[in-house]
Amino acid sequence: MESPEEVSSPPKPFNHQILVLRLRDEINASAQLHLVQYVSELTKKVKNSFNGFLDVAIPSLQELAKKEALLKSIAAEESESESPSWLQSLSQTASISYPD
Repeated sequence: MESPEEVSSPPKPFNHQILVLRLRDEINASAQLHLVQYVSELTKKVKNSFNGFLDVAIPSLQELAKKEALLKSIAAEESESESPSWLQSLSQTASISYPD
């Protein structure tokens, strides 16, 4: 005679739902981990690029700051006009009308 332990009962749908939910959770956890790693790598690349840019830009700006005559000339040009040239160009661009 068979013991109750030897008799296998057919899987119940509820068991499959639990397995599917566990699988879904594992997939989500794995995707989150990969996303965090990817964002971390991109952040490092951006930080390194930005630091490289600053290494080049800061000495250039320091050299520019030493050119007092050039800076005075630029400041004088801007103070003579009603508004900066870039603002005038922008306002002209905004006033362009296109045919219907």
